[in-house]
This record gives sequence, C-alpha cells and structure tokens, in this order.
Amino acid sequence: HNDFVIQQMDEHQNKVQQNQMVKVSFNECINHNEGYYIFFQYLIGEFSVENMDFITDVIYIKQKFGGTIRGHENHDNNDDILKTDDEFAWPLLPSKLYLSDNMREEVVYDAIMSIYEMYIRERGSRQINISYTLRDETKFKVNNIHPNDADRIDINVFDACVEESLLLMKQAYTRFIQSKQYMVFAIAYDKERQKKLNKDKNDSRRNSFRKKADKSQSFGSIHRTESLSLKMTELHTTASTEL
Repeated sequence: HNDFVIQQMDEHQNKVQQNQMVKVSFNECINHNEGYYIFFQYLIGEFSVENMDFITDVIYIKQKFGGTIRGHENHDNNDDILKTDDEFAWPLLPSKLYLSDNMREEVVYDAIMSIYEMYIRERGSRQINISYTLRDETKFKVNNIHPNDADRIDINVFDACVEESLLLMKQAYTRFIQSKQYMVFAIAYDKERQKKLNKDKNDSRRNSFRKKADKSQSFGSIHRTESLSLKMTELHTTASTEL
C-alpha cells in the first residue's frame, strides 16, 4: 500500500514538473491548428464547448467584415502578440478551421442575427452562459440593428459577450493544463517551437554571412576597379612620355 502511494506521488510530481517546464499560453493554444481542436475536445467533456464555438464565430465574422480583434489593432506580425501573452488580447484563430453556417453568411446583418439567435437569445440552440444584464443589453442592441442600414451596423455588438465567455474559457484552460491531453500537446508544441527558433537562427546566420560576402565582393570589385584605373593612368603617362 505504501509503495502504491509513493508511486502515485512520484507520478503526480513528474506531471507537475513537466507542466511547469513546458508552457503554452491560452492564445497560443487557440491559434494552433492542433491545439485548438485538442482544447475543443476537452471542452466537450466539460459541457462548455458552446463558448468556444461562439467566440470562434464572432472573431471570424469580425475579421471577415473588416472588424478589429482586441489586442491586435496595431500588430502587423501576429507572432508579436502571441509572444506578449497579453491577458486582454483576444486569441487569433488557427489557419485550418471548419466553417460553421454563421461563418458562411455573406451579409453582415444575417451573420449578426444568426449568432444572436443561436448563442445569445434565451433558449437559443447553443445558448452561452452570460449574465442576465449583459444578455438584455445585447438583445436591445441587436433589436436596434436594421438590415437596410448596413453602413451603421455595429460589428462589435458581441464584444462584451466575448469578454465574459473568454473568462470562462480561461478558467477551463487552467484545468486543461493539468490534463494528459495538454501535456502531450505542450511537449509537441515546444519541440515545434524550438525547431522554428533554430530555423530562424540559421536563417539569420545565413543572411548575415550573405551580407558579409556581398560586402566583401563589393569591396573587391571596387579595389579591382581602382587598380585597373591606376594601371590605365600609368600606361597613359608612359605613352605620353615616350611621345
């Protein structure tokens, strides 16, 4: 019995150490093609996957119709915001993503109404867990949107709902990082990250060597041109003297 307890304690300690050694932020996980779906499967087990579906639909629709994603307004390079791990920044979506019916909407009004009916409206088919006050405020905003006034449609109408849903998802993520699924993913992600870092370093070295070689070649060309010019001057002077 004591041996079993000791074994369990050792396994738990190893698990904690591995999780502490390899860390993948919430935004990094959501932005990763495999990480997104691994966390998605975990949320199914927690019966809270509708939050991820809602956030995914809203972020996709905002990008599709020219909206801005919080925390990414002034970042040309998406890697920059991932590295900062800004707690207020929304996650970016992975490049490989299944498109829901909401994402396929081609008219911004239809997309907003579809998202509202599915996630925000009371007794909606995928109703998310947000406060009554926020649900009521969002209902008021959506009811004041008119399909024939496309230029005045507020694409940010669900932003406050996204903020509340993100809080719930991040709470779930703190539990997710204790799971075996996360451990396997994090180790693979860290290897992928190290491989990219090594590639970037090698590319940087090659570019540095190439610049030095070009500079050296340019200096040699200038030196040869100056030598040739000097020889031509000497020949011209000798010829003039002989004449």
